[in-house]
Amino acid sequence: AAYAGWHGASETFGSAFHQTGTYDQTFLGMLGDPVAAANMPAIRASAAQAMRDNPYLSPVDAARMAQEAYEISGGQMAEQAPVATLINRVDRSFQLLGKSPEDAMRESIAFIKAQDISNRFYDPQTGHFSMERASRDTDSALGMVIANRQFMHGQNFLAFSKSAGLAAQQM
Repeated sequence: AAYAGWHGASETFGSAFHQTGTYDQTFLGMLGDPVAAANMPAIRASAAQAMRDNPYLSPVDAARMAQEAYEISGGQMAEQAPVATLINRVDRSFQLLGKSPEDAMRESIAFIKAQDISNRFYDPQTGHFSMERASRDTDSALGMVIANRQFMHGQNFLAFSKSAGLAAQQM
């Protein structure tokens, strides 16, 4: 019994150590980009906010969301945190639909990349990032994916956005 208890505790500590290492490694990998390095506190803060918004999110997934949001935003720090919020919202929705955390993360990142490719984050009049438009269009597209989930996944949505013209995307 003592061995089982020790083994269980060592597995728990080992898993926590691995997650902490992976979390830190995600951010260390971004330090080669001078803009990311200069804004690392803000990028880390968006990961911390994601964990506060979604208590079921692992630190590793929160770090990945922050990293992907930075990449999708093209290094524009005014867009990074709002994009991370959108990824987190879509991720929670996919998890509530029964997807595993890994599948939900992959699908939500693909989904948000599709929204970005389709210019759903920018106000057409000003050309500037609009969280209101991004949120509204993400909700509409997510509703379409959920309604057609037997046929549509985040990866399919991304492939469609890459290949369809603007008129087809509007439809």
